[in-house]
Amino acid sequence: MPSPTARDPTFWHRVDEVFNSVLDTPPDNRVAILETLCGEDAGLRLEVIRLLESDRRVATSFLEPPVAPYPPSTWASSASAAPELMALQAAHRWVGRRVGGFTLV
Repeated sequence: MPSPTARDPTFWHRVDEVFNSVLDTPPDNRVAILETLCGEDAGLRLEVIRLLESDRRVATSFLEPPVAPYPPSTWASSASAAPELMALQAAHRWVGRRVGGFTLV
């Protein structure tokens, strides 16, 4: 059976079901489960793989250390400070500002 179009809500419901089933599976078993659940539906398999890859990137980058390794209160204010530290100070001044419809973090 061919894969439904990307605009078909039942397709995305199926993507959600398969993604959540595979996500709860240990990484070593995911390929086998994915093959079983998707069968020959390459479109479904591709979307689930994209979601799994995205989830992996978020999980590995979510708890990375912040850009500034020290709190702003410890930054040197003299011109003799290291260039990297001065760059961090400049970048920190932009945090929380709005640019168009976006807030910088």
